[in-house]
Amino acid sequence: MFSLSTVKSFCFSKPTLNVRKDLYFRFLFVKVRCSRIKNDFRSKVYMFTHEFHPRYESFKNSNNVKQHSAKILKTWSQQVEFLLADRIRRSLQLVFLYKKWWGDFMTKLYLRRLTCSILKPKKIWFTACLAPLFTWDKNRINEEEFLRLKNEIDNVKTFIEELSDKNTSENQVKYECSCTCKRCRNLSDNDWSVFYTGRNFKILRKEHVDYPGQELYVYKIYGKFPDVSANDFFRVQLDINYRKEWDPNSIKLHIVESDDESNSDILYWEFLFPRMFYNRDYVCNRRYDIDQDNKQFTIINESIEHPLCPEKPPIHRVKEYWSHIVIRSTSNSLDEPGIEFTILYFDNPELSIQNYIFLYYAIAGMTDYIEKQRNAAKKLSKIRIDLEKKNLESIAENKSKKDTQQSAKKRILLL
Repeated sequence: MFSLSTVKSFCFSKPTLNVRKDLYFRFLFVKVRCSRIKNDFRSKVYMFTHEFHPRYESFKNSNNVKQHSAKILKTWSQQVEFLLADRIRRSLQLVFLYKKWWGDFMTKLYLRRLTCSILKPKKIWFTACLAPLFTWDKNRINEEEFLRLKNEIDNVKTFIEELSDKNTSENQVKYECSCTCKRCRNLSDNDWSVFYTGRNFKILRKEHVDYPGQELYVYKIYGKFPDVSANDFFRVQLDINYRKEWDPNSIKLHIVESDDESNSDILYWEFLFPRMFYNRDYVCNRRYDIDQDNKQFTIINESIEHPLCPEKPPIHRVKEYWSHIVIRSTSNSLDEPGIEFTILYFDNPELSIQNYIFLYYAIAGMTDYIEKQRNAAKKLSKIRIDLEKKNLESIAENKSKKDTQQSAKKRILLL
């Protein structure tokens, strides 16, 4: 049986010829370490017997404790300061050591996971205390933005016509707006260029005003779908339960908080990113408006911070995102097929990849996303039409049953 005595005898004896040199140095280190522990133990015993024990005997009397209360508090505060300074020094040494070994990114990730593990038992109480800090009066999207987007589709149509005109250069095209918000400041510039042209839609892009030279773009989409109704396309944008069915990239999507008076919601959305990248999540403030006179729907989204949605490492939180969607029916009613729409959006996922990879991902992702929305709206319209047919058939059957029952009653009365 392996015991401590065998280790001690083996460590403190002289090495034989069969023992390797590296093992000898290791055991020599253990010997030095044991001697240090032994000396530390002796110093602590001496301190207890010669310093602490006589003071304890003198403090047994309550009068002595009262007399020396100031000294006790002073020594206690000195001990606490010493321990705190020692812990801070050691933690800083560990941080610098891990930073030297792993680098900045892995060190930050380690610290995030450490803080999350510490605060995890207190998460429920912490979020419950912070929930009243969010108020709709301060964070609600203004109605003025919907008024500015009232003629958005017409403006985008004329803008694209001027941009595609051969006699008009890109620098001469002006799309001005008096507002100074991030969306309107990016609309007012004239550096738009055609990014992709599809069968039923066109994508434009321009470099973000606040990020020059960083290849972060604002995207503008204009399209027409003759086989989709405005109501169905609007429901595809708004219904989060149906979104989980047609969008496989939406891992988590739920409403955190709602304001029924203004048609506003706070949404949490976790989005699946390609391999070798962490997933991204969004906390969005969404508000929509329905204009029955112009047969138009408007949806505005913008990123926001909410106390019930803290960051969840290693998922990366997208802190800068905004978009607006305007849908208008080109038919006589909102339920008949035929729409035109425009989408303007920007998000900063903080990716550090090559340009051609991101270019391919942007084109493939946007075109696939728009086609998925179209197919989901067509499927939704088909379901709605089938339900209407079933309701009409059931109503007709009920009428026929009532007619037969009434005719039978009349025959009985005649008899």
